[in-house]
Amino acid sequence: MRRDARPRNCREKWLLCELCSSELHSDGHPLLELGPWSQQKIFYLQRYADMFSTGMKNHWPTRAYIDLFAGPGIYRVRSSPDEVNDGSSLVVLKQKTPFTHYAFVDSDEGHVKALQARMANLAPGSQKKAFPGNCNDLGIVSQLLAFIPRNA
Repeated sequence: MRRDARPRNCREKWLLCELCSSELHSDGHPLLELGPWSQQKIFYLQRYADMFSTGMKNHWPTRAYIDLFAGPGIYRVRSSPDEVNDGSSLVVLKQKTPFTHYAFVDSDEGHVKALQARMANLAPGSQKKAFPGNCNDLGIVSQLLAFIPRNA
């Protein structure tokens, strides 16, 4: 199937969206195929999230991380197809000082299912939830507000 002929969402394991690699990861779930800029973005995100969570843990006992375009949790760079990396959601879930709450949103249900499986054993003391839907939808915003404590 040509890349431009692929569906917009991962609905089945054998039907991958236009942003995913043409092959499933070894865990049976999709992975994104991104440009090389993604590595730099995640590098800075990881450092900022770690600095914030570590620096603010004594000021705000409840800290929430929200990712509105979470994806399936892992990706590979188009120019390095053999190298698989953690995406923004998994990088933040693996940091040494966790947030107390993690909320992930993605409009692709296949990505949400993959992320739920991949994050199951990460940040064990934290509350984690992946929401399927469009982050601009008021229903999703309401669910996020209900999940994140007011004092976070």
